[in-house]
Amino acid sequence: MDWAPHQLMDGVCQDKCMCHFGGKPGNKVALPLPNCSDHPDDPKAGEFCSLCGPRYNKPIEISMFVCGNQDESSCPGPNDIV
Repeated sequence: MDWAPHQLMDGVCQDKCMCHFGGKPGNKVALPLPNCSDHPDDPKAGEFCSLCGPRYNKPIEISMFVCGNQDESSCPGPNDIV
């Protein structure tokens, strides 16, 4: 599941970062835009374009575990399970 819908990110990345997020083809601006790349944000300038780049939009693996009916203080962490 994507962290944000492509419809949202396409528009934001085109308008604010002048790059193509990679959702459905077709930019709403007159000139073709480059694909978004990874680069640092500039909060003082109000730029948060790292959210458009591939680093924060690639698939990740998430491991989860459940302790069952144990009370939280005796619940082992994932590294404590044998």
